[in-house]
Amino acid sequence: MTEIRFYDRSYYKLAAGMFFLFNPLLNILDVFPDVIGYLLIFSGLKELSQIDGRLEYARKRVQYLIFISGFKLALTPAIFSSGEDTDRLLAVFCFGLAEIILLLFFTQEFFEGISYLAERNKGDKTAAAVPNAKFLSVLFFITKIALNIAPELYALIEAKEVVDVSEFDYYENLMSSKPIVQALCIFAVLILGIFWYVSVVNMLRAAKKEEEFKEKLQEHYQTDFLAYPEKQNFIDLKYGLYIAMAGLIFFFDISVDNVKVFPWAVAVLLIYIASCKMKFGAFRMTRRCFPAVFIVQLLVEAYMYIFYETDVSFLFQLSYQTITVNSIVAIVKSLTALYFVGVFLAELQKHYYLLAGDQPPTFDLTKIIFVASVCVKTLQISLPITFAAMNGIYITLFIVWLILCGKNMIYMIDDYAKAVRLL
Repeated sequence: MTEIRFYDRSYYKLAAGMFFLFNPLLNILDVFPDVIGYLLIFSGLKELSQIDGRLEYARKRVQYLIFISGFKLALTPAIFSSGEDTDRLLAVFCFGLAEIILLLFFTQEFFEGISYLAERNKGDKTAAAVPNAKFLSVLFFITKIALNIAPELYALIEAKEVVDVSEFDYYENLMSSKPIVQALCIFAVLILGIFWYVSVVNMLRAAKKEEEFKEKLQEHYQTDFLAYPEKQNFIDLKYGLYIAMAGLIFFFDISVDNVKVFPWAVAVLLIYIASCKMKFGAFRMTRRCFPAVFIVQLLVEAYMYIFYETDVSFLFQLSYQTITVNSIVAIVKSLTALYFVGVFLAELQKHYYLLAGDQPPTFDLTKIIFVASVCVKTLQISLPITFAAMNGIYITLFIVWLILCGKNMIYMIDDYAKAVRLL
């Protein structure tokens, strides 16, 4: 009985996910973070994407949207702290451009997939609701992005006001209209967003009420996906490795105003989530050492934020005590990260061999390069005066390591995909 209700679960996730998208931005601040909405939509499309190729492509677009909106959320504090209107304009424009392209592709594929399934599986009411929901989706996404950018264009007027002093009063009058324009844009996005959300939820609810349609979807899911454990293993492996690759990116040590953009604690957490996604029991050592490594990384990040001094030009500016403490902190941070990544990669190789029966790619060279990049970072933390001189070496080593790791993980995905396609 639970299996017949798979669409019901999808309905609640999709409806909740869409709710996080209807609100306007307030000076790039997202009250209901889009990344949460995209995560819910991604989860809601899990089963549906296994029975229609268009919905599978739509789910892939959501993957990219999760990354972009997550990155936007991470950069929001730094953009606000800069205090520059032009920085905010640039951020809103770049993120908006990337999002609108992906959202339009998503809209096309999502509604075509729903329409195709509804027309061929006795979902007449659902099929009838698709055109209106699709039209309002395109209209809403374009309007939302455009009206989010519009108030930020006042940054250009402000810059012109500083340069052209002769027209100061004219530009000052224009600037005084900014709060009104912001309020109108927010109101327009909010109203259109409500209409859009209602139309999409009505379409999803229509499918939820059509029992015959839901049963046919369940039959397709059962025969096309659940009947093949290899397909389920492939999905777990693929998304587990995608999460792991995202985790590896967070080992890149970069800060804005002494706040880590990519904290190592998040990298450790993502790798742990990846191990759970692929197969919880296959990563026993990763699971056991995760809590200790995660807590150590959090404590190190707290120390670095509160006590660490980055603005140092000469060695004599640091006391021996400070150098000693920095060195101990850097070594602990590096050793725990090295151990955790080493354990994960070793268990990943073993897991892939048991899953696919093929010899997995080796991570020996990647481990050596990672050790080298971590050693350079340890030196930079211990002696901040070496940061500028060693930064190019660190970035080069890290990028090479990330490319090699990513190459091996993509090979695992592609290699196992070949076996699944033969089913």
